[in-house]
Amino acid sequence: MRKQRLEEERQRQEEEEKKQWLQLQVAQERARQQKEEFRRKLQELQRKKHQEEAERAEAEKQRQKELEKQLAEEQKRLMEMAEEERLEYQQRKQEAEEKAWLEAEERRKKEEEAARLALEEAVTQAQEQARQKAALKKRLHFQQELHKEASDLQWTHNISRP
Repeated sequence: MRKQRLEEERQRQEEEEKKQWLQLQVAQERARQQKEEFRRKLQELQRKKHQEEAERAEAEKQRQKELEKQLAEEQKRLMEMAEEERLEYQQRKQEAEEKAWLEAEERRKKEEEAARLALEEAVTQAQEQARQKAALKKRLHFQQELHKEASDLQWTHNISRP
C-alpha cells in the first residue's frame, strides 16, 4: 500500500514536472514568435523607410529637372520684361519658393516624427515581451523549486514513518 502511494506520488510529480516543462516550452515558443514578429516589423519599417527615401530622391530629381526647365523659361521671360516688372516678379517668385520650402520642411519633420514614434513603439513592445518572458521564467523556476522541495519533504516524511 505504501509502495503504491509512493509510486502514485512519483507519477503525479512526474506529470506535474512534464506539465511545467510543457508550459515553459509554450512560453518560450510564444516569446520566440513575438521576437520574430518584432524583427519582421522592424525590417518592414526599415524597408519602407528606404523605399520612401528612394522615392523622395527620385521625386527630388524630377523636381530638379522641372526647376531647370522653368528656370530656362523664366530667364527667357525676364529678358523680355521691363526692370520694374522683373523685380516684382522676382519678389513673388522668392516668396513662393520660401513658402514651398517651409511646407516641404514641415512635411519632412512630420514624417520623421511618425517614423521615430513607430520605432519607439516597436522597442517598447520588445522590452515588454522580454520582461514578460523573464517573469515567466522566474515564476516557473520558483514553482519547480517549490515542487522539488515538496517532493523532498514528502519523501523524507514517508521514510520517517514506521
